[in-house]
Amino acid sequence: MDIIHFWLGKGVDGFRMGSVKHLLEAAHLRDEPQVDPNQAPETVVSESDLYHDYTVSQLGLHDLLRDWRAQMEAYSREPGRYRFMVTESYDDEEVDKTMMYYGTSLVKESDFPFNFYLLDLPQKTSGAWVQHLVQLWMDNMPEGQWANWLVGNHDQPRIASTAGQPYIRVINMLLLTLPGTPTTYYGEEIGMENINVTDSEAQDPAGKHNAVRL
Repeated sequence: MDIIHFWLGKGVDGFRMGSVKHLLEAAHLRDEPQVDPNQAPETVVSESDLYHDYTVSQLGLHDLLRDWRAQMEAYSREPGRYRFMVTESYDDEEVDKTMMYYGTSLVKESDFPFNFYLLDLPQKTSGAWVQHLVQLWMDNMPEGQWANWLVGNHDQPRIASTAGQPYIRVINMLLLTLPGTPTTYYGEEIGMENINVTDSEAQDPAGKHNAVRL
């Protein structure tokens, strides 16, 4: 909470809260159960090897986010200032879980949770598929809430590389004309494609350090 107060005091307009479903873990700190109970423990090296019953969407998560929201509401009382909060959570097509981040009609949470469903556009790119992805959000969004859309982020390959250059203009048109707030990952607006950055070309300290470790 001190960190939120620090930056709000500096005058920031809001926060993007990333990977929020991982904020809490069970107090007992037990090992998570293996998907295959017969698998040798020393070979359990992938996230998909475990059921994440103790580290994902734990009890108290939404209470914590609502406390943060309340702090931002206090700073939003300044004339002409509103403090914005967006949450990020990949919920594996469990749209009802994603919608919980809006809060309730009585207790506000995020202004909106990021909508990742248009990331699936390259799977088909047909009109019917686009309609399905749009309606998936609009039909499940709580009444009175605000929609949002994105077609790329730092976790995904470039949309130009997955959907193809011929689709870039129409995808950006879709992003910017749907009702709600569009979020553009830098370079998507000009059709930037994936490139292979070698370890020797890395410039950021964290990238260099982790490349050596890997």
